[in-house]
Amino acid sequence: MATELSIGRHPPARRRLGALVRRAGAALLSADPLDPAHPAVVALVDVLSKLAGTRIAAVAPGLAARTRFDDAASPTADGPPLTRLDRSVLTIAHACCAAGKLARAEALLEAHRRRVGGRMHPRLIERLAAVHLAAGRVEHAERELLGALRDGADAPVLHLALADTYVRQGRWSDAIVHFERVPDAARLDGGLGLAARIARAYREVGRPRDGWALASRAAALAPHDPELARELDICARRGADWPNCLVQADSGAIAGRIDAWGFLGGGNAPLVGHVAPGLPAGVEIQLRVNGLSVATTRAAAVDGAAPRFALCCAELVDYLGDGDLLDVVAGENRVEFPNGAASVRVQNGMSSRFDALEAKIRRGYVFTKNGRFVPGHTDASKRAALDFYLEVAEYLAARTEFPVFPFYGNLLGAIRENDFIAHDVDGFDLLLLCRSREPAGVKADLERVCAALRERGYELEARPWCVYIRPRGGGPPLLDMSYGWFDDADSLGVSFGWRHTAVRGRDAFTAARYCRIMDREVRVPGNAEAVLEQLYGPTWRIPDQGYAPLANLTRDMRYWLTDAEIAAITGKAARSAA
Repeated sequence: MATELSIGRHPPARRRLGALVRRAGAALLSADPLDPAHPAVVALVDVLSKLAGTRIAAVAPGLAARTRFDDAASPTADGPPLTRLDRSVLTIAHACCAAGKLARAEALLEAHRRRVGGRMHPRLIERLAAVHLAAGRVEHAERELLGALRDGADAPVLHLALADTYVRQGRWSDAIVHFERVPDAARLDGGLGLAARIARAYREVGRPRDGWALASRAAALAPHDPELARELDICARRGADWPNCLVQADSGAIAGRIDAWGFLGGGNAPLVGHVAPGLPAGVEIQLRVNGLSVATTRAAAVDGAAPRFALCCAELVDYLGDGDLLDVVAGENRVEFPNGAASVRVQNGMSSRFDALEAKIRRGYVFTKNGRFVPGHTDASKRAALDFYLEVAEYLAARTEFPVFPFYGNLLGAIRENDFIAHDVDGFDLLLLCRSREPAGVKADLERVCAALRERGYELEARPWCVYIRPRGGGPPLLDMSYGWFDDADSLGVSFGWRHTAVRGRDAFTAARYCRIMDREVRVPGNAEAVLEQLYGPTWRIPDQGYAPLANLTRDMRYWLTDAEIAAITGKAARSAA
């Protein structure tokens, strides 16, 4: 009793003791000789199930009996009641997972599947999918869950597991679809971690208030959970009543006007505007917070109109709080906000996180064209990406007849700056130029190249419009390979897409030309400037931090890969198109 009272006065000690008990229980129940189908083990789990919720039951991690929904007729039920054998297998599999014995958990579950003729209880299917997910086999987890749903096992636990599978891949919309198929009363059954991840999914798709509501509900059960607290804070900031939170702080002479609040009005769109006539062509535009420049771009004129600019810093609002001062300057002069102010002061009822913003910018963080705030390039990261690109390019030149070229942002950086673009921190973009002209032939060319890459040991992952290439074993750096072709009119097509009149002439494209990227000479298209105009338009020489990569694309989807073709070239299942 004295020990129990002592632990009661010291919650951290109680938590440590509870963790020790669970580890000991996991070690016992996951022991290799233990057979979950043995009558003695089934009986032991029966005893633990009857003690569910007591301290003794803590020895069984994820005890199968712990569910609030025992009525099989309830819309929140996960299927028919578990049999005694189901419960035993599930409890032992949970213990194996807690002990890090994923292979044993998988073997027990697969053996049980064979024992019951292939149709397992949804909660056992969920556990098998969780094993695949923990082992990094995302495609296996997705296949397992989708297969069960197609077979009619429409249980909340499967939709929650599939939502978790998708959200961990950044497939925000897919995750929300399955999460919302779960009855409201069961949505927190996936755990507080999943609730935090789905709250993020909501804000990523522009529904921060729904994210805030979910995180608030979960935080009521765990008020000190740091992940939930973070999501609550970010969702509150994203869901604030922008731009009514921005009040005029100053007025005066202006050098242009912001035409749309963009992300400062809520959402992820760029802030766009124009500069006054008479300013120098390509004048630098800066967005500043408390005098600190957080993003820069340049203004560009098209067809004689006033030079325009765009800035996308959607995640900036995660740091803005009461008293922060924002302005946009063109050269030395300020640009007017839509409310007529030369600068605006934040009044959103939340504390400023300017110190954290400034510290990250000093460490090299940048706002990408999608508005994310991420670590920017370093000399080391650029060197690794460039070296990996050259390694792959040289291998394909020796092994196949297909050339590759830097493309999209990396071609733009090469021609315009002889370097990487500061805010373009995704994978290194390259183009594989196929020999064929029609869709079937182009895809056959791509399959031959991917076979050569796999033979070398590179890790491949595909989308309908591109192939991601990683070194053996995975991890960074990442190459993002689109594929191109010249059609019967000798016009250039690109799998990901383009925006302006296509260049013509394979010979002009493949003419020998080299360009410096950092300190390396890299082969580029012979008509690189014309190609860049096809991709970005006549203002491609002007940096545009708010460039929208998916806007107004021309795409020929006859050339896109089907699920079967993706599986053939990568050995993996396809992901749904974005």
